[in-house]
Amino acid sequence: MLADNSHDIVTALCTRREYSKALLHLAQEQQILIEQDRLTDLIQVIAKKQRVIGLMDDLGQAHSGLGVWWRLTRDSLPTETRSRCEAIITETERLLAQTLAQEQSGTDVLSERRNDTQRELMELGEVIQERRTRGTRAPAPQLLDVSR
Repeated sequence: MLADNSHDIVTALCTRREYSKALLHLAQEQQILIEQDRLTDLIQVIAKKQRVIGLMDDLGQAHSGLGVWWRLTRDSLPTETRSRCEAIITETERLLAQTLAQEQSGTDVLSERRNDTQRELMELGEVIQERRTRGTRAPAPQLLDVSR
């Protein structure tokens, strides 16, 4: 639980902002790896993101009353402290919004690839089924284009 101390709130907000920066950096790295189709490296980045999310969760549990404390005391804080907290909160929200946008972009690319692969497999299945129906030999094995 957060102590009634403006220094504690500033420290917690700064820590949350740093975690948000780390998540955005990892999301950007993830996007590059998705575009380069480097799935092994992608798994490592996802694991790093999970660790940061775990740290954010720990911070949230350690400061479970942060939101309530902020709403109840922000108007009574010194102007400088309140302004600093508001700036940190605004920056953190911006970073998280950028992270969500980056994540959505990566999800869209991976979904498109999945759909392309599924379509290629269905087309191949249809060709095989058609040849079986006509009694012709199955086509020579075809390789999927994994470069996409």
